[in-house]
This record gives sequence, C-alpha cells and structure tokens, in this order.
Amino acid sequence: MTFYSKAFRIGVWSLAVSTLCACAVVTGKHETLAQVDNVRLNLPEASGKTLAQWPQQGWWTQYNSPTLNTLIEQAMRDGPSLKVLATRIDASQNAADAVRKLSYPMGQVKVDWTGQEFFNTRINGATPQTQAALSSRGIPTNPADQLIALTNISAGISWDLDLWGHNRALYGAALGLSRAQTLEYEAARQGVIANIVGLHAQIMAFTERANIVDKQIATQTTLRQRWLEREQAGLQPTQNSVQVDMTLAQLAQLKQSLMAQKAVARAQLAALIGQTPEQLAEFLPESTWQTLNLPQEIPAQILGTRPDIAAAREYIVASTEQVNAVKAEFYPNINIGLSTALQLLNLQDILDFKLRQQQAQLDNTIAQYNQTVFQAVSDAHQQLAQYRQAQAYLTAQARMVKDSQTLTDLSAQRYRAGMSPQMESLMYQTATLREQDALVMGYAMRRAQEARLASSLGTEFSDLITDKLTDK
Repeated sequence: MTFYSKAFRIGVWSLAVSTLCACAVVTGKHETLAQVDNVRLNLPEASGKTLAQWPQQGWWTQYNSPTLNTLIEQAMRDGPSLKVLATRIDASQNAADAVRKLSYPMGQVKVDWTGQEFFNTRINGATPQTQAALSSRGIPTNPADQLIALTNISAGISWDLDLWGHNRALYGAALGLSRAQTLEYEAARQGVIANIVGLHAQIMAFTERANIVDKQIATQTTLRQRWLEREQAGLQPTQNSVQVDMTLAQLAQLKQSLMAQKAVARAQLAALIGQTPEQLAEFLPESTWQTLNLPQEIPAQILGTRPDIAAAREYIVASTEQVNAVKAEFYPNINIGLSTALQLLNLQDILDFKLRQQQAQLDNTIAQYNQTVFQAVSDAHQQLAQYRQAQAYLTAQARMVKDSQTLTDLSAQRYRAGMSPQMESLMYQTATLREQDALVMGYAMRRAQEARLASSLGTEFSDLITDKLTDK
C-alpha cells in the first residue's frame, strides 16, 4: 500500500468524523401559532352587487376632476413620503439579490507585496586578515544599499453546494421581505390618494363656503340697514340692528376661520405632492359634487384586497424561511473548497437556541398578521358606518335646503306683492344660505369619507406591483 493511498483513506475518515461531529439533531416539536382566517372571522361572501361596487384602480377618476387627477399624478411621481418607501424597496431587492449570489461559485484573488531595504554596512577597522577572510568567502567588505522585495499572489474558488437548502431559505426570506415592503408601499400609496381626495374636497368646500358667507354678509348688511331705518324713524326700539351687527361680526369670524383652515389644508396637500403651499396652484370649486357608488357590506374579499394584510402574509413567508434556514444548519454542508475542522463547542445547544429564537419570531409575525387582519376588518366597518352617516346627513340636508329655498321664494313673492316687509324675505334668505353652507360642508365630508372607505376596502393591486415583486 502506497503512502498516497494511506493518506487518502485517512483524509476520508477525517472528513467522515468531522461531518458527524458537525451534525446536530432537530429536537423537540414547536406548535406554530395559527393564522386567523375567514372561518374565524365569518365574513359573508361578496354578492354580485358588492363586487360591481367594489373600488377599482383609479376609482378617483369617477369624480371627473382634472385637477384632482393631476394632483394624484404629481404625488405618485414626486411625493416625498412615497419616495422614501421606494428606496426601501430598492434596498430590499438588492439585499435579496446579494443573498441569491451566495449559491454561486465564489472566487478571490489576493496580492501581497512586502519590501525591505538593507543600508550600507561598511566594516570599519577590520584587520587586513579579516577583510581577506571575508573576501575569500565572497562577502563584500563595503556592500551597496539593497532593496529586497517579496510578492505573493494567491487565488481561490469555492462553491457552497447548499445540500439542505440553507441559502435557498435565506433567499426566500429576503424575497418575502422585499415583497412585504413593496406591498407596504402600495398601502401607503392608497393612503396618500385618499388623503389627497379628502384635502382637495376640503379646499373646494372652504372656497365655496367663503363665497356663501360673503352672500350672508351682504344679506345681513341690507337687513341691518332696514332695521336702522325703522329704528331711526321711531317705529321700534334700537335692538334688532344691534343683533344683526353681532351676526355680521360672527360671519366675519367664520370667514377668517374658513380661510385659515383652507391655508392649512393647502399646506398639507402641497406636502403630499412634493411642493410648497406657494407652488400649489389655486383651483376653483367644481360645479357639481360627483359621488361614488360603494359597497354597503364588508365581505371576505377584503382579506385579498388590502395590501397591508398581504404585506403581513409576506412577513410570515419570510419568517418561515428563516426558520427553515436555521433548521438547515443542523445538517452538515459541503463546500467544494473542502476544509473541515472539529467543532469543539456544543453545537446542539447553539442551534437549538437559534431555532427556538426564530420560531418565536415566526409566532410574533403571525400574531402581528392576526392583529392586522382584525384591525383592517374593524377599520372597514368603521369607515362604512361613517360613510352611511355621511350619506344620511346629505339626504336630510338636501331636503332642508330645498324646503328652506321654497320658504325663501314664497317670502320673496309676498314681499313683491306688498304683503310682507323686506326684512322677512331677507331673514329667509339668510336661513337658506346657512343651510346651503351646511350642505357644501356635507359634500366635502362625504367625499373624504368615500375616499377613506375606498382605501379601507382595498383594490386589486397585483397589476401595479408585478414588476416590483418579480425577481431581479
């Protein structure tokens, strides 16, 4: 038997021993926390009518408002908050790509250079006999300065075979995190759109309400003048004109409040689209307040249309893959570079701890998913209740405006016929303007609530994020 065959057998036995020493046993069983589903939620299946009313991508275009469409386009393109989230997506995708490359063959080239200079080492005072002895051995008695350089070039390559799927599990976890952050971006995007719709409606309402207040001020000014005329004529004591003057002061306060609220809303809107309030263009109220036809129930479909729920599911996928990666560490791995060593530490205890830690993280992720689901369902029901309230308020308020306008018209007819004083007609006009102001406020509230409900229900988003979810 040759020396090389003995060395080969010793190497094989060493590899086997080191492999067995590197093994650990997955001990104990862990009961993973259960994910909440519709069996527990007991949400109804969506009817055909509900599906037809469910908000679709671009639902805000049904308002037929070019200004609103432009604002949303600007926010999607230049919105600072969305850009921050977009950078997180890019970073997570780059991280996933880096993890994927762990399964590729890896190589490195290393170059080292060292140098040392030896200075003139003249031998002074050496005897002729010593100099002769050095010369006979080829040693110069007066050597010149010298530089000795050493260059070392090495190269290596290794390939992790990933027999038990450790790297693949890490890659799956990285992809899950990337998808989760992409879905969180979509949830934030829908939230920004809902906020823009609401702020746009508020700004229009503030402008329209300020115009109504101007009409009220004009009416009250005329009414005050008529009361003053009667008081100056001695037909009645000085009282009504003072009361009307107080009303005028209150209307002036109301207008200032509306202008201040409008300025605040404009500042908030400008921040969402990446502009300053000064850069935000002025826009006028719309001639009509378009409305959406949204569902009147919360079905099980919401579990598939809310991006925050989908993001929470992806976090579970990522955490599950992390558990799989730790489990893969219990088994020996083989690297083409082939270097082995005995592990003197208690590997079993270390891996058991890592596995328990990752399983606890998985349970925490599932618990957060369950919390997200219940919060989403609760939020949708709350938004639906407020949407119904806004609809009921507008229905009643529109009726009040109609009735008040009828009384105003009748009073104007009596005044023109000389059957009643002008003050009566002016007071009815004032009442109608107040009801119109409340109606405009209700229109803005309903539109903002429609936007919140549409965002809370969620829309089909897969076509918008397919490119971001695909592997790089």
